[in-house]
Amino acid sequence: MAVNRTRAFDTPRFSLSEFHSNDALGLYLLNRSTEALRYTGDVPFPSVAAASEFIDNYDCYERLGFGRWAVHEKTSGAFAGWCGLGMAREDEDIDIGFRFLPAVWGRGYATECAQATLTHALQVLRVVRVIGRAHPQNLASIRVLQKIGMQFVAEQQQEDGRWAIYAIERSCRGTMGSVT
Repeated sequence: MAVNRTRAFDTPRFSLSEFHSNDALGLYLLNRSTEALRYTGDVPFPSVAAASEFIDNYDCYERLGFGRWAVHEKTSGAFAGWCGLGMAREDEDIDIGFRFLPAVWGRGYATECAQATLTHALQVLRVVRVIGRAHPQNLASIRVLQKIGMQFVAEQQQEDGRWAIYAIERSCRGTMGSVT
């Protein structure tokens, strides 16, 4: 049965779309993975029903006009993880985030989706500045942020832990430029 999704955009290998109730099992499995949650500070969903409730109450698309998007492989339709935009708590910068099932790590999924998300933020949504946060020991996520052109700004202690902050800005000419 085809699922009616509001698609955000596609990459060569993936479709990024708003979360749908059919994503609950994939999101549950992703957030049950201790590997995937290792550097996040997030807690696992206790059940598929809890993941479904999270999706039902996720209001960022309406409230902000963007959010974290479900990532599905184009060829199989399989849920691979999520990638998207959110609001950082302290300074309300728009942040980029991503999380993928460990079974697909090392295939460039995060870089491909994060690059497309960043391009969408800067060129389509016309966001001026995007930040990325990563735990200082999460070298894989830091590499993704660097590969998509973000530059290290600072390490910050926040209420949910210590984070390496990366940033990039849209220049006056509409191209991407780094922030230091």
